[in-house]
Amino acid sequence: MRECLEFESPSAGPLWNIREVARYLRMPVGSVYKMTGPKAKYRIPHLRLRGRLLRFRQRDIDRWLDLLLVSNSDLMVRVRQQALKVRGTDGQDQRKAAA
Repeated sequence: MRECLEFESPSAGPLWNIREVARYLRMPVGSVYKMTGPKAKYRIPHLRLRGRLLRFRQRDIDRWLDLLLVSNSDLMVRVRQQALKVRGTDGQDQRKAAA
């Protein structure tokens, strides 16, 4: 039997528990727990309910997996460059620009 919570909006989709995510990713439950921690190298998107209860949305997991793909590395470079422009650094040290 599949356990999940439903959002009120049908477009949001079901919330998965940690076992369902581990099965979907084909990895141990313990590894998924580690990826929810603040020091994880690859933090998995999740919701923390009532302090310890973890829930996941498939749509968030799929987007996260897309970002991890090597083929998207050029996209990530462009996104980073745009973020730097918005911050006003353009990759340069602001102290040097002021001098």
